Amino acid sequence: MGLALATFILPAVSGLAFLGPFAVASKKKLYSEAFLLGFTTFFVILHHLCLTPGLSLIFCLMGDKLLEYFATYGIILSVYCTLVQMTSFSAEKRHNISTSGGLLTAVRVFQTTEGYGIYVAPLTIGLLMLVLSWGGEMWHTKRLYPDKQKWIKLILPGFMLLFVSLLLKFALQSWSVPISQTLHIITMATSVAFLIKVADDGEGIDTKPKCCSVTTACCLC
Repeated sequence: MGLALATFILPAVSGLAFLGPFAVASKKKLYSEAFLLGFTTFFVILHHLCLTPGLSLIFCLMGDKLLEYFATYGIILSVYCTLVQMTSFSAEKRHNISTSGGLLTAVRVFQTTEGYGIYVAPLTIGLLMLVLSWGGEMWHTKRLYPDKQKWIKLILPGFMLLFVSLLLKFALQSWSVPISQTLHIITMATSVAFLIKVADDGEGIDTKPKCCSVTTACCLC
């Protein structure tokens, strides 16, 4: 019984992994991104505690559907906003891209919190913006952008972890759902921690707000 309970609690404990990228974002003064990662940590932990036998009466007060929605939405939006932050676009452009993508993601996740389709649009848009941004920099400077060290130490490991995380989420769940969920969350958080280091520091870039509104839970980066 104790082992079974521990297996259910593992995904909840793994939610603490998002405190890693939260610390990185805070250190880089990307405070809205840090808020989003803290938001994600909170709802991922509560959602999985709500699914734990014996603890549901305590941690399901907000409703399991609401917790599942914001846990899923927070994870997807964290990755999407990180990709947008990595671009070399101006702060205003990043804000517009993040806001529109965040709102569309909110609608998509509201329709269903399951299936790989909820990740397709945000990741596709984020990666497309990244390719356009970095491609433009490479075209103008005629050299690799960002520099080789960032590609080796941060970008490639970050994207590899992102791929492994999605693989654990959608291809290996039949192996063991709690364990695959745990590894999915940990690898996703680690991926974000690597990738967010590529983004420019928040200080001195632009003092204009980069999010629309916390109350609407749309773009937080």
